[in-house]
Amino acid sequence: MNTLQEAYQILDELLRQANSLVSPITHHQDLERLTPDFVKRDSTKNPKCYLKLATGAKHTLFPLCSRNGIHSPEMIKFSLKMAERLNDFDDVDRDKLNIIVKKLNTLHQKFSRPIPRPGSTGYLKGLATKKFNKELNYGKSTGL
Repeated sequence: MNTLQEAYQILDELLRQANSLVSPITHHQDLERLTPDFVKRDSTKNPKCYLKLATGAKHTLFPLCSRNGIHSPEMIKFSLKMAERLNDFDDVDRDKLNIIVKKLNTLHQKFSRPIPRPGSTGYLKGLATKKFNKELNYGKSTGL
């Protein structure tokens, strides 16, 4: 099960990076889409892309995804900066804000990691040759 989760995470990361290559969107364009109407519409459509914090009578939404609905480290970094600025206001619940900052930090660490790459072909060939030689030597030593 653990290898399946790792494979899914690698696939998700590859999909995220491939999507950014196919439709290159700058961070500035992502921030332009954060109009109140779009956020209201998108937060009902993609609730996993926003973290909500009650600030007084209103709610502040922290965006996590790009406009394609894929988690983006740039948007998460933007949300972290926004959360740090909210720390100065009086009508913000500090405990909930700290929880959101911790979530944003863990998400930023998760999605800003580089993709794990398999070893080079020469290295993999060397491993296969070593394993084959060990099996061959074992067969010779046992008389098979």
